[in-house]
Amino acid sequence: MKASELKSEAETLSEHTIKEGLALACINKAINKIGDLSKIYDEIKVEAEPEVWYNLPNDFIFIEEVINLDLDEPITNYKYVNDRIKFFENYRFKIIGTRLPDRVSNLASEVEINDLFRNAIVDYLIAYVKKQNGELEEGYAIEKRLEKEISRVGRIINKNQNSRINKVAVIR
Repeated sequence: MKASELKSEAETLSEHTIKEGLALACINKAINKIGDLSKIYDEIKVEAEPEVWYNLPNDFIFIEEVINLDLDEPITNYKYVNDRIKFFENYRFKIIGTRLPDRVSNLASEVEINDLFRNAIVDYLIAYVKKQNGELEEGYAIEKRLEKEISRVGRIINKNQNSRINKVAVIR
């Protein structure tokens, strides 16, 4: 979904015009809220050498599990500090973790979040615009429902093991 589609839908439903800068700021705030309230999984594969530090992407926020691909088993024998990971054995590893969603830089940008979050992002835009235009009660009511919706959708997505991994990076 494109950011422009979300803006257009929110304008139609709220019956208010939303400036481009405000739309981008709200979409990015919604994306951050989605990242906070629901887990977006990612995986990274590492061909590790012992005692070497490997940099993880900056948006990687929590390691859920590390799997030794050569032995096909989870491990706990690694060190993780400040976006860096070090292994103590010479194997291939898969790191499964949560990460922040990518932010959008313009209205033509694709929003990389699962389409099930579409309504949540549109609702965030509507709630903000309603509050900005003096419709405080309605804006706050929409915002209150929003957090429940994000958590609900996050649980649905995370139940489906196949949709857990969004992209794969390889570190050598």
